[in-house]
Amino acid sequence: MGVKALCITVAFVGLMGGNVLLLRQNRELTQAVREYHAQLVLQEGMRVPTLAGQTYRGDRLAVEYGRDRPKTVLLVYSPTCPVCEENWPNWSPLIKAAEHSRTRIIAVDLTGKSRADFLAAHGLNNVPVIASPSPEAILAYRFRYTPETIVISPEGKVERAWIGVLQDEAAKAIAGI
Repeated sequence: MGVKALCITVAFVGLMGGNVLLLRQNRELTQAVREYHAQLVLQEGMRVPTLAGQTYRGDRLAVEYGRDRPKTVLLVYSPTCPVCEENWPNWSPLIKAAEHSRTRIIAVDLTGKSRADFLAAHGLNNVPVIASPSPEAILAYRFRYTPETIVISPEGKVERAWIGVLQDEAAKAIAGI
């Protein structure tokens, strides 16, 4: 075997070994991202407690789950969030469809800065809006990011949760509730 062939063989073996190490590192990073994501977002099957907070009028609002309650969709937003603004065209049909179904829509403003004109412009006049979630709710529901859409079963178990602008498939899945 010539020097040239030996060099090519050594380079090939080195590249293959490097690829194996990269694949292993990729698996480890993928697992780390999954674990981190699980800490940030409610996961399917998690049971959530009563969602409590105050409305814009200062009234206490408690969203409870139980046998006779409907499925709940939480729309978590901030009125100053540009990505939330992109998401309203996806949320508006859900709000309208919920008026004629057993689905309950609850909006959660993480900043408490929505005003009457904002609520009217986004179809939230007839939707309960929590303007100030309780500290316990913020922790239990992992409210950190907007926009977030969370579907909760009548029994209080998370069915799905999305952060960011809903894609068409997700919006259709929620609309089919």
